[in-house]
Formats: sequence, C-alpha cells, structure tokens
Amino acid sequence: MEEDADVKADLHYKLAYIKFSKKEYAGMKSNALKAAALRSNWGQPYLLIGKAYAAYSQKYGSTELEKQAVYWVAVDKFKKAKSVDPECAEEARSLINDYSRHFPRTEEAFFEGIKQGDTYKVGAWINESTKARLTE
Repeated sequence: MEEDADVKADLHYKLAYIKFSKKEYAGMKSNALKAAALRSNWGQPYLLIGKAYAAYSQKYGSTELEKQAVYWVAVDKFKKAKSVDPECAEEARSLINDYSRHFPRTEEAFFEGIKQGDTYKVGAWINESTKARLTE
C-alpha cells in the first residue's frame, strides 16, 4: 500500500534479507528484484541475490561442475551490482574475486562437454543463463 518507491524498495529489500536468513531463496530473489526495480541505481539487492546463489551452490545439481557453475551466475549479480551502484563497487569486487576462485577448471568442464564462453543454464529457483568461465 506504500506509495513512495524508495520506501517500497527498502521494504522489499528488508523482506528479501529476512527470507535470505531463513534460506527461503526463491522468495528472497523475488523481493530483491522488486527492490532493484523500484530503485534502479541500487546494487545491494543484486549483492544479496549473488550471495544467495553462492550459499545455494552446494545444494544445486549432482556433479561438482554443476555446483561450481552456480558461482558464474553469482558473479554475474555482483557485476550487475557494481555496474549500477558505485557505492557497493568495492564489496562487489571483493565478492567477484572470492567466488571466481571457485569457477570450474577447464579440465573438469572438458569432461562435461563445456568450453570457455559456452552458454550455460542454471536451473531450479535460480533459472538463469550465463557464460562459462573456466580456470586453469
């Protein structure tokens, strides 16, 4: 019922954060995206989504590569946060550096038929496509 977009954004973000703490990731993502839509230059909702993706990574898929691929979409969200909000750029850079270390290795991906730059779909509640980024 709130009319002010900034207040609505804050409320959606707070709800997203509560859902994140309860590991209700699908609801968290929905509320974080609403917050981001209401305040387009706010990176915190994207940081929260990326952190949720990373937290969920070990529950996703059945192979090690599938679990590690979730870090690709997490890093995508951190990059988005950095691109829309200079105030969160430092935290986003730190998270990008931390989670990029967990990207699958080229050798592992080879056995799964995945090459650098391939489009890769992460399913479940994440439901996002990204580009494969591999390490040596």
